[in-house]
Parts: sequence; C-alpha cells; structure tokens
Amino acid sequence: MSVATLDPQLRKSIAFGVVLLSITGLFLMSRGRGRDGFVDDRVAPVTVVDERAQTEPAVPADPSPSTQSTFAGRGIAGRFAISHGRLLADGTRPLHVELRVHGEQAEGRVRAPVALVIVVDTSGSMAGRKIEDARRSAIAALDEMDPADSVSVVRFSDDAEVLVPLGRVEDVRARARAAIGGMVANGNTNIARAVQVAAAELARASEGRVARMAVVTDGRDTSGAPRGRAAEIARREADRGVTVSALGIGLDYDDAYLADLAAAGHGNYEFLRDASSLARFLARELSETARTRARRLILELELPAGARIRDAWGGTLEGRRVILGAVAVGDERRVVVPIDVPVAGAGSLASVGGKLTWTDADGRTAELPLSPLTALATESTEAVEDARDRSVHASVTSIEASRKEAEAASAFARGDRARALSLNRESQAALAQAAASAAPADARSLAAQQKAYKSDAHQYESAPPAAAPAREIGARENRNFARQAY
Repeated sequence: MSVATLDPQLRKSIAFGVVLLSITGLFLMSRGRGRDGFVDDRVAPVTVVDERAQTEPAVPADPSPSTQSTFAGRGIAGRFAISHGRLLADGTRPLHVELRVHGEQAEGRVRAPVALVIVVDTSGSMAGRKIEDARRSAIAALDEMDPADSVSVVRFSDDAEVLVPLGRVEDVRARARAAIGGMVANGNTNIARAVQVAAAELARASEGRVARMAVVTDGRDTSGAPRGRAAEIARREADRGVTVSALGIGLDYDDAYLADLAAAGHGNYEFLRDASSLARFLARELSETARTRARRLILELELPAGARIRDAWGGTLEGRRVILGAVAVGDERRVVVPIDVPVAGAGSLASVGGKLTWTDADGRTAELPLSPLTALATESTEAVEDARDRSVHASVTSIEASRKEAEAASAFARGDRARALSLNRESQAALAQAAASAAPADARSLAAQQKAYKSDAHQYESAPPAAAPAREIGARENRNFARQAY
C-alpha cells in the first residue's frame, strides 16, 4: 500500500511520529560525554508540544549551561560555581569562580592528633593584668589538650625563647604549667623571631599530627625585621600544612600586620580589647585543630586560553593555584577568584574546571577533579543577566562590601569620618541591591551584614575617631573574606 492511499488522519499521525523521532534522535546524539567523562548538560531537554499548534518541527531551546556543581571526597564536601552561565560575546569579560568547602565528620573518628605551639608576647607592655590573663589562659588550654597531643610554649620579647620544647602533653604538662606560670613581662616586641622559633618547633612534629601556631601579642614588631618577614614564614609553614592564627590584644598592636600574618598562615585573626577572653580564643584554636579534616587544601584552576586571574579572595594565589589551608568539621572555607575571560563570537564556549588536592586527617594525599562549568557566549545583555548565578553574586557582593568596610574602619581610625561614611554607604547600597534578587538564605545573610554596617555608620557619625572600633570591625570583616561571617 502506498502512503498516498492511506487515510488522511493516519498520514498525519505518521508524519508527526517521524518528526518526533527525528527530534529525539538529535537530542540523544547531542548528549555525549564531555571532557573528563562528565555528561554535557548544555542542551535543554526536549519538550513535547501539542502538534495542533505546530506547523514546523520543534527546535530545542537556547542552551542554558549549569553554573554549579557539587563534590565530596575523603573528609570534605562542597560546591564549585561560576558567576555567569552566559557571557557577552566578542570581548574580555569578568567572571567570578567560587569554591566552598566544609569538613565532614568521619564515622567513628572523634578528633585528629594535635601539635600546638602557644606563642605568647611577654614584652613590657604586657605587664600587669595582661600577662596574668595570658598565663591563666595558656594553662587552661594546656589542661584541655588530650594527653596524646603535642604542645610547645614559646615566649617572646626582645628575642624568642622555647619555654617548653614540643612534646607529648602527658610527658610535659607539669613542666609546661610551671614554665607558663613563671612568665614575666619586660623588653620589646620581636614577633618575626617568635614565628620563626615556633615554626622550628613544629618542624619536629610527626607527620600524622595537625599542626597549628597561635600567636598572642599586644604590640608592634620593634625588631627591625622587614615588615613582611613574619607573614613570609607563615606562608612557608602553610605550604607544609601548618596553620598560623593571630590574636591582637588592646589598642596598640599593628592590626594590618597581624591580619596579614593570619591570612598568610590561613588561620584566624581576632581582636580583644583586653586579655580576659584569651582563654576562649585558645580553646577555639585547639578545638578547630582537633576537628581538622583536610590540610594543605589547594584549588588548581583550568581556565580558557588567555584568561587572567586578578586576585583570590579568601586564599593565597600562586599562579593558577589557590591555597586555602585547613578545613575542620563544622567549618566552611570560601574562596572567590575574579578572572578576565576572552570571549569569542556568539555560540562559543568558555569552560572553567580544575581539581582539589589536600592531605586528609590520616595524613594521606587526596585529589579530586572538579566538574567543568561552561559559559555560553551571547549577544544579548538580558541573557547574560538572566544566566547570572545569584548565590555567587551574593558572595562577591558580600566580600567586596567587607573590603570596603575594613577600609572605612581604617579611615575612621585615622580621623577621616567623611571617607568612612562614604564607603559605608556604598557598601550598604550594594548589599541591599544584591539581597533584593538573592535566594532567601543569601538574602538573610546580606541583610544581616547590612544591619551590622548600619550600626557601624552610627558609630562613624557619633563617636570620636578611635582605634578600638576600627580593630573590632577589621577583625570581623577579615573573617568574612574566607568564611561567611554573616
């Protein structure tokens, strides 16, 4: 029987079936495996449309590449994302890459073995209540440590001295208590030498231990060493998997110096008006060290040809490698990498991928490839806006606001009230705008950050310029660079 002799209604049904099978075949052919074996999700799924409204075969919609992927492996999990699924064609375009990593509790594991060096300023400015609080807090931290942990105590003034060489807590506890109790305050402040001596102690720690240095000071380095010397040592230690944290007490210490030291060592930076809360800081350092699930965490990016990395917020940039440091259970590290990407004509693709490497809590090296994320070139600015990842945009806005607010606090400390208020207003406006289009969780975080800045603005407007609020605000914003603090 020829097709021409078929019933007209039957001919119509056969024709529609042929069209539908053709579209399905094209769709299945397009869903091959992409680079590194990941499924290419750039093609939108076929939508079956009522044939009565169709005079031409259905065509798949304009592809909408995914801007996020998740990952998990050996103690960590997280999200890898880019700020845009589409970029404007024919030019160099800004793109932000975000990585969020948190530590995951391993079944049956309680804590990691710790090697902790407590580094205490005993210069003359610490005399009185400060040195008393420092002695009491260091002993309290020692008493909290597991007998199998390792501990060392270093004190510094004009020079640095190892009061207690690194050893098992159960073997050195009594000696350490006596040495800490005998600390007295005199002399100047040689922070760089203290960091160097503490690093030498940690070099003796066994490979399986999670190593951390906690530096406590109320002053400025007066040793004459190059300003970046301590941070240089901390950066070298971070490459070995050591975390370096810093605590500034009072109003006379150099906040930028300590913030740089902690950033280089991928540790915590905190400010205390007095030493009465030092015990809490040391207890947190010990707890975070014991909960560590990954050390020497490094993001290695794979970027389009000609792409240029501008910075790394929340990590240390080395070429195309971003070093994040250690991640503990209950902790999340965040790094945002702004890049400039050359984009060809409409329809071209720009792909961002990479891998994570780290040392797990058992001392084993781990490596995990990250699923490549692709941005599609378009000539439509509206399409670029529609394909923006709102969560990454919220992170970028939050970090940029933190950088401005830290600058505002510094301006206020210098007596430049107008500059402080101007930067604060800019940040508040950006946060409000981003919150308006953000997902509920991100919107709440941005609103909390804006609320804190409103409080800062009241202080900038009504209080006399002073160092104390600047230090407190700076430490708060420093936390937000690498860990979402709002």
